[in-house]
Amino acid sequence: MKLLIDTHVLIWYLADDPKLPSTIRDLIIDPQNQIFVSAATAISRTGGTPILRDTSVIG
Repeated sequence: MKLLIDTHVLIWYLADDPKLPSTIRDLIIDPQNQIFVSAATAISRTGGTPILRDTSVIG
């Protein structure tokens, strides 16, 4: 399955935050799934400066 995750999900996943529901965490770590993150996510977290070169796929 292809999953497009938003800024909050990405941050919660990377921080291992309990706000991220376990069902979503399970989808992210499932190797059968492809995880996509919008380039706008990286830019929005830095005030306009990209933080990652390749923001299309995490994992």
